Amino acid sequence: MTTGASARPSDLALLVAAERRLDCWLEAARADAAAVITAARRRAEAADAALAGDVAREQARIAAESAARLAAQRTEIDQAARAEIARYEAVRGDALAGLARALAAKLAVLAREEAA
Repeated sequence: MTTGASARPSDLALLVAAERRLDCWLEAARADAAAVITAARRRAEAADAALAGDVAREQARIAAESAARLAAQRTEIDQAARAEIARYEAVRGDALAGLARALAAKLAVLAREEAA
């Protein structure tokens, strides 16, 4: 019996061998999981970087459009102000011309009265 028992591995030896195999599989699974996690993190970082780039481009586009709209509005305001100033000066000029004509007529009347 001793000879047969020594030729056949003991239950403990079988359990130890099975535990070693399980440990190896567990370590391999952990390594695979770590690799998957690392790859997922890299993909997430790349996606974040791409999104940040998209956001930056969109912000730049919006800023450029806003600047263009603001410049157009300023131009419109400037043109409207110039037109209003021109109208004011025309009205003022007409009024001054009318006043000058009235003043000249009055002076002519006064001059005639003094001459008479």
